[in-house]
Amino acid sequence: MNAKLNPVIRTRRPLKPIFPTWVVTVIHPDIQDVGPCKFDIRTLQRHTLGKQKNLTWMSGRPIYFYHRHHRILEGGLGYREFRAIRARGSKFYLKYLKGVIAFGWKSVVRDAGGDIYVPFICYRRDTKSVVLDWCWIGNGHFMVKGCSLLFPK
Repeated sequence: MNAKLNPVIRTRRPLKPIFPTWVVTVIHPDIQDVGPCKFDIRTLQRHTLGKQKNLTWMSGRPIYFYHRHHRILEGGLGYREFRAIRARGSKFYLKYLKGVIAFGWKSVVRDAGGDIYVPFICYRRDTKSVVLDWCWIGNGHFMVKGCSLLFPK
């Protein structure tokens, strides 16, 4: 099997993830190292809120608060894992994640203005590339097909 398409992802847990320079605060620094050092992407669970099913758009705040309240943050992927997935490239992303938009709720951050952002990863058809970016969750809206990726229990 091509090394780039191997479904096993390895992360370097002892090393702290390097966040963008505009990040002032990582809101949950204590859980950035939570998770396996090695995982099979085929075993990840996709999680959406029940009320997302019938909506076209939904605000990010209730999604974040739900994850935080129900302690789902610790079991989910974050910025570190998304960087490892992005490094595998678009063929890997399309094969295993089927182009889904995923949010990394355990890596929510704050900027100098106090605004809160969540990392997301997606495939852009126009550039044929995997994009890792940040979405403002103030009063922002997310597409319903966006989900959280959780490690298996």
